[in-house]
Formats: sequence, structure tokens, C-alpha cells
Amino acid sequence: MAATGASKVCISYLTAPGILLPNVGLHVQCSSDAGQTFPQLANAYDTSDVGLAASQGGSRTGNLVFDPSNPSYLYTVFAYENIEDAPNPSAFLHNVGMAVSSDGGLTWHDYAVHVNPDIGAKYDNQFVNVAVDSGGAVYVAYSDNHGVFYQYSTDHGQTFSAPVQVSQGNDTAVMPWLAAGDAGKIDLVYYQATGYSGNPEQAPASVAWKVVMAQSLSAASSAPGFVYTTVNPVVHHGGVCEGGALCTGNRDLYDDFGVEASPKSGFASIVYSDDQYQSDPNHKPNPVYGCVPADNDTSTCDHTNVATQTSGTGIYSKKK
Repeated sequence: MAATGASKVCISYLTAPGILLPNVGLHVQCSSDAGQTFPQLANAYDTSDVGLAASQGGSRTGNLVFDPSNPSYLYTVFAYENIEDAPNPSAFLHNVGMAVSSDGGLTWHDYAVHVNPDIGAKYDNQFVNVAVDSGGAVYVAYSDNHGVFYQYSTDHGQTFSAPVQVSQGNDTAVMPWLAAGDAGKIDLVYYQATGYSGNPEQAPASVAWKVVMAQSLSAASSAPGFVYTTVNPVVHHGGVCEGGALCTGNRDLYDDFGVEASPKSGFASIVYSDDQYQSDPNHKPNPVYGCVPADNDTSTCDHTNVATQTSGTGIYSKKK
């Protein structure tokens, strides 16, 4: 869902043939009366090679966002496979694409963000994410189930820079989310394992996961100069499933992860999942299920935390 102004709000959703709508696609439905009605409907998958691949080969979508500098522009992102990959069980969603509307969601054009010739690559890892800064630069972040990467565009999503790995070292990093502020400034958050570089779903119980924020004040350039902060040392141990409702492994980290920055202070607030007991009035254990230390790394202690930046550099200029 994305909103702009006092009354424009849009939602996006994938459809299969005969489910919700007759045709498969990434449908974007918009309201001009603050959500009372949603008469405007369009398929964000066009008839280009990228759009046809996403609709016929398979895809998984990310978020939806307006350009704050020009709200006629609306963006969404997706991981997709090629049409010829569809019957191949060894092929995954090994490409990243973007759908762009320049008329508030009425019509759409699709572009490739990153095309990986390795059909074993996989980018539908909860989730591909997009953000737009106040200067109109577009940023995309995604995980290949090992590292977190970002790319940027300065021509409304038509072309993108080469991928840059943001997560440090070889430790597995997953579930990226972006916030963009003033021109060139972004916060990118993700979960990262400690001392483990394998498949997140197969991580041993000894592997600790932490929340990391990477900040760049020159992200729309070839020298982003990320600065890293570990927000919380341990939020989970063991496997991390990214399959959503289809998970068969540990889903304690769920999908509720994200970051936004205050336009007034520029500081970030991060929402993340945590299944650890802590005897701390500012980090209370789950009050509903009776979380105790022995219940660490179980759903009994699972809860949602908010961490807010209180010092340092923000991604918006401070308002007086």
C-alpha cells in the first residue's frame, strides 16, 4: 500500500487466473477518496519482455511507493523468472524487475533491475524492496539468501546501477527494507547471522541473528560509503524461514520488519521481530504467553520491537 497527499491511496496484489480477477498479474488499485472506493485498476505487468516473463514465468512482489518529489510516479518491484524457466523445477526467481507508472497508477511500464543468468539464484526472499528519495532517485534492495544488495536509478527506474553488496563479510543477511530521505540518503536494515554463511533455513541452533542498519548519505553514487550499526545483538537463534505462510521451518522472525525515518529529526525507527527473553523494562518479554528465559527462540517469547535512533546522523535535514 502507498499513499500521497490527503486522499490518494493505492494497493497492489498478485492474482492468479480466475482468482480475484480473470487475468494473472500484479494489479494496482487506487482510491482518490481516502480509501472509500477503489475504482482505478491496472495491471502493472505490461507486454514487454520483463512484464510477460513476470506474468507467465512466475513472480513475487515487493512494496509500492510514490515519488515524494513527483507523486505522479508510482513504483513497485518484483522478483521474476524467465518464461522458459517455468517448467524447470531447478529454476528460481533469479531476476529483479520494476514496474513504473508516471500517471498515478493508470498505466505501467516494466524494466529489468537485475538479470542473473544463473537460474539457481533466488531473489524472492521476503521481499524485494523499493524506496524513493526527495530528489527522485529510486533505490531497490534484495537478498539472494546470502547477502543483501542494493541498486539505484536516476531516470525513474528505466536503468539501474550495478548491484552493490551492502551486508558485510560472508555472514548470511536476509529480509532487507529501505527508507529514503533527502537526495542520496538512505537507511537499509536487515537481519544478519553471526559466523554463519549458509542457507538461513538450515542455520544451526547456535547461530545468532542480529538487526543491522546500514546508512548511506551518498547512495545515488558509485561511492555510497555505508556506515553500519548493530541495533540489537541477538533477536533469534537458529533457522529463519522466508516462505511466509508456506513455511515449514522456524518463522519466529515472521515478515514484520521495516524502517522509516522521521521527516522532522531524520532519525530512523525500525520495527523487527524478536524471540528472546530480556529482563529489561525497555525490552519487555511477551506479556501474553508468559515468556521466561527457558522459552528463548520459541513462539512463546515472540514479539515485535521498535528501535528508534536517538543520536548520530539522520537522512533528513532537521527541521527547526
